[in-house]
Amino acid sequence: MVPRAIIFYKNYFIDFYKEQNDKVKKNINKSLEYVKTVEVIPEDIFKHIENSNGLYEVRVKQGINL
Repeated sequence: MVPRAIIFYKNYFIDFYKEQNDKVKKNINKSLEYVKTVEVIPEDIFKHIENSNGLYEVRVKQGINL
């Protein structure tokens, strides 16, 4: 499988990411890497946004062990 491309809309994510502490950034990075490389992702981590064309929400949980 080819890794998924992750595209951020405007600077909303980058602005949010910069405000996070190192622990949260690490969890975000793990979650994004998981989404990019794992073929079947549970909906509690990666959820399609209804009425959109290929737009997904990535949910990051604290204490996640991926």
